[in-house]
Amino acid sequence: MTPHLGRIVVWGFVALAAGGLLLSCKTGKEDAAKAEPEFVTEFFPATIISGIQLEKGAYSNLFSPDSYAVWLGSDVTRLRRAKSLEKGEKIDPKLDAAAARVQENYLVFECRLVSMLPDMSIAYDVVGLRGVTACLVAPDGRKIPPTQIVIGSSASDEPQGALRKFARTNLIIFQKKDLWSDKAAIDIEAPSARLVLEGFGTTFRFEWATALVPHEPWIPNQDEYIKALKTGFKETYTRLGELLHTFD
Repeated sequence: MTPHLGRIVVWGFVALAAGGLLLSCKTGKEDAAKAEPEFVTEFFPATIISGIQLEKGAYSNLFSPDSYAVWLGSDVTRLRRAKSLEKGEKIDPKLDAAAARVQENYLVFECRLVSMLPDMSIAYDVVGLRGVTACLVAPDGRKIPPTQIVIGSSASDEPQGALRKFARTNLIIFQKKDLWSDKAAIDIEAPSARLVLEGFGTTFRFEWATALVPHEPWIPNQDEYIKALKTGFKETYTRLGELLHTFD
């Protein structure tokens, strides 16, 4: 028995013993917290929000520290759907089906990129990933290119002292498995997942540590809750469903 399989078996007994328990949560977060621990067959992050980190390069201020990425997995999907229902919105069953297909087949990262670079033309470009490449980097150094990149329709622009602050929300999408080898884009045993942005001789990353097995429901803090709900359920999956043809 491999160590990883042994870990799953041991946690299996723990999950069975705790199967009847539900997590409590604050009002407004109950739907996200009430799910029981679940067995995983793919990589799951320990938390959903990742702040940007500089790896190397001369332009450490290319992206501002308040840039972040949201891992659009099942936890965020449940949270956004619950918030949509709380607001009285009706959800078309086709939209639920599209969300399920996206979850099954794709890794989606919602990247809120912010720049206050003194060269405002470059700051405007980089938040729209112009001159910047994105990829997943495996623990062995293998680089996995995205299937699709969806640039946000508009960039916000506001004065910040003598500078201007540009921000844009983009979607970076990967196949969960290589279509030829059937190999997972992120191995279940990987210690973390890294989404890397490279441009202008500088490398940044968003990184998510692996969750414990079984996967515990994510309970966001206040800041994470706000960031996770910045985009609504309908907006997210109508856009993704049309882009990835999940309504076909």
